[in-house]
Order: sequence, then structure tokens, then C-alpha cells
Amino acid sequence: MLSLLFDGLVGAQTDKNHQNQKRPFAYYSMLYTNSCLFVGNASMYAYAFLVAGDTSLYRILNDHDLLRDTILISLCGAFGQIFIYLTMSLYDNYKVAIITTTRKCLSVVASAILFNHAFSREQWIGASMVMMATCAEVYLGNKNKKSKAH
Repeated sequence: MLSLLFDGLVGAQTDKNHQNQKRPFAYYSMLYTNSCLFVGNASMYAYAFLVAGDTSLYRILNDHDLLRDTILISLCGAFGQIFIYLTMSLYDNYKVAIITTTRKCLSVVASAILFNHAFSREQWIGASMVMMATCAEVYLGNKNKKSKAH
């Protein structure tokens, strides 16, 4: 919920800034965001390590398969974030939201198919509704652009 709230608040301000001035390349925004997240995550881990005795770091460093998986997930997240920020710098946040929603829905469906996760009928209906709404949004958005051009 917080992610959606901040996407709405920050997205509108980002679009406003892009209209008022030349668009800065996305890597500066990415640097600031990740710097804040690093400080927050490091603080939470330090608290968990010092107060609660969390041993996650030791487990990861001593298990080669877990270390490999952690690095792969981190790299995938980093490359995905680069593409999201690049899209934000080239287009508006509306397109970013459509791309992100489509990616998330397709990831869930692909995971269900590839890993034989059992989806209930309601879950398939929900995933179908998300994809249909996204397709309708893209279609209607393109239709509105064409009618405004004429």
C-alpha cells in the first residue's frame, strides 16, 4: 500500500518536474533512491543483528548456492531498476505504471505455470481482470491520442 501511495505522490511530482525543466537522466534519481534505501536497510539489519542476533549474513556467506541465488536476485533487481528509471526519464510515469503492472501480472502467471502453483478460480479471474484492464487502458489511451491528433 505504501508503494502505491508513494508511486502516486512521487510520480505526479516527477512528471511536473519533467514538464518544467529538461528531463534529467534517471541515474541521479536512482542513486538518491538507492542511497536512502541502503541506509534504511543497513540500519534495520544492524538492529536485527545486534539486538535480535540475526545470522542471515553468515548463512548466506557460508552456503554457496544461497550466495549465488542472492547475487542473481540482486543483479536481476538492479537491471530491472535501470530499465524502470530509464523508462521514467524517457516517458511519463503513466507508461511506467502500465509497464510495471503488466510485468508483475505476467510474472505471477508465468510463476504459476512454470512452477506448477495451483491457482484458484478467483486468482485466475483476478489476473485476467488485471490484464484486461491494462489492455483496455492502453487501447483507450491510444484511441484518445489518435482522436486528439485529428
